[in-house]
Amino acid sequence: MAEKSPQMLRLEQAWNSVEQARNEYDRNVKAAEDSFNRVSKQHAKAVDKAKAALEDEKKRWNSPVAQFETARLYRDHVAAEDVQMPLSSAVTSTIQTSGETLVLMLTNGSTEVKVNAGSQEEGAAQEFSRQVREMGQHTQSNITEHEKALTELNQNVTAVINSTQDIEQAKKNLEYARAQKGAIQRASLQYEQVRSEVPQEVQKAFDKHNQRMKASSWVVPIALVIVIIISLMLFMLLH
Repeated sequence: MAEKSPQMLRLEQAWNSVEQARNEYDRNVKAAEDSFNRVSKQHAKAVDKAKAALEDEKKRWNSPVAQFETARLYRDHVAAEDVQMPLSSAVTSTIQTSGETLVLMLTNGSTEVKVNAGSQEEGAAQEFSRQVREMGQHTQSNITEHEKALTELNQNVTAVINSTQDIEQAKKNLEYARAQKGAIQRASLQYEQVRSEVPQEVQKAFDKHNQRMKASSWVVPIALVIVIIISLMLFMLLH
């Protein structure tokens, strides 16, 4: 069409409003879907990380003896002795050794080791004292690692909670975006109103114009595909 009539321009503008509303709707929904997919992946990673860390911690701290790695320190050396050494956490562990019960109490600030046993050689008592101190050092190191692991576990749980909340919000945003069809409906009603007000010949001319525009939109992609196919064929022939 060389020159568009005012009626044709009105109809075209009304149709463009419909197209703009649809495009805006599609963009908003796509953005909401991308956001939902992104936070879903983040949530899955957070859950996997939390589960893996929890399983590792369960394996490390599965049995009372393994918790403090003390089994190897309690051979046959048992003596009546009180030992004081600083520690940071509170744990109580009872371990059977040489027919006697040794109670290891780790309190906030000190460790008290009490052993009820018969008198033994001084060398054995000194060896036991050394081993108890070594045990205390191992215990302190393990408790520190355990506290670090617990801190990480708490952080992992927090990440899972936060990502769950993010998913819920992203889901709400997606549902909201999908529900926002009012602009399309209003533009469509306006287009139908304008279309009913113009003569049929204008309607037909506009429909033909739209069909040509839609057909031309496929020309470039199809031509590009043809060029790519020809290029590949030539490449294969030459090589």
